[in-house]
Amino acid sequence: MLNREFNQGEPGKVLLTDITYLYYENGQKAYLSCIKDGSTNEILAHYLSTSLEMSIVYKTLQRLKETVQNQFHPEVILHSDQGMHYTHHLFQKKVKKLGITQSCPVRETVGITLQLNLSLVILRTR
Repeated sequence: MLNREFNQGEPGKVLLTDITYLYYENGQKAYLSCIKDGSTNEILAHYLSTSLEMSIVYKTLQRLKETVQNQFHPEVILHSDQGMHYTHHLFQKKVKKLGITQSCPVRETVGITLQLNLSLVILRTR
């Protein structure tokens, strides 16, 4: 669908989402779910959790809706890898209800992870 062309030159048209793992004291882990604008590189929504339950992506979607005040680009695409959170039928239903087209092709798995995680590298080192 996108052929790794995440920057379409139109803010809000292509959104990238992923979950990154953050390690902190005593080997504990937290999970950061983010949605980033592919054109502006702005993090539009995020949610931090100590659990990988489905709620992490649902809450991130809710924050996205609040951030853009439910005014999405008319051709908005949410691009992700094929992780269980993004292929889950309830997540797909919520995305569709927001009027967002979902894209999670097999070939893009590495591309989306690298594109979004490069933005989060500073968080991991703090």
